[in-house]
Amino acid sequence: MFAFFRGRFLNLLVSQGYSADLVEAVLSVQMDDLVDARTRVEALTRFRGRSEFEPLAVAFKRVVNILRGVDHTKKVDPSLFDTPQEENLHNRYEEIKGKVSELIDAGDYEGALVELAGLRTSVDEFFDHVLVMVEDEKLRTNRLALLGEISGLFSQLADFSRVGGGGLSDNM
Repeated sequence: MFAFFRGRFLNLLVSQGYSADLVEAVLSVQMDDLVDARTRVEALTRFRGRSEFEPLAVAFKRVVNILRGVDHTKKVDPSLFDTPQEENLHNRYEEIKGKVSELIDAGDYEGALVELAGLRTSVDEFFDHVLVMVEDEKLRTNRLALLGEISGLFSQLADFSRVGGGGLSDNM
């Protein structure tokens, strides 16, 4: 029954002109409050028109892809960081996590997206300079935990891994 209702709501929003991938991204994390879900879709639709959207979605997909099928639920231990990029990503996460949660709680989804977009450079630098799946189990587990925190922050708003296909900007 839930799947039927979800499908009907998705089709309703798509018939009103919203992109199916954005609706799917929101409904994957928020289906309890349909008015709120629609508000999130509207915010994502507006944000998609901004230059920060595609790089933000790509950064999130990089995070999600490496976390697929691995345990990333441990607590981050900053004392195990051995690169400046790990420390920088963790610091940026710590700087914005409270603000992102507050903005989401207040229904300011565009504001939350702007804050999340501020992580993109740190995520890119992390992946450009840090090997996550190293042999050292403690380092690997800690790096996965850090990426798990980043993923969790993004997922408070939407599942960005469901946005777009090969070309993110060709929708809507």
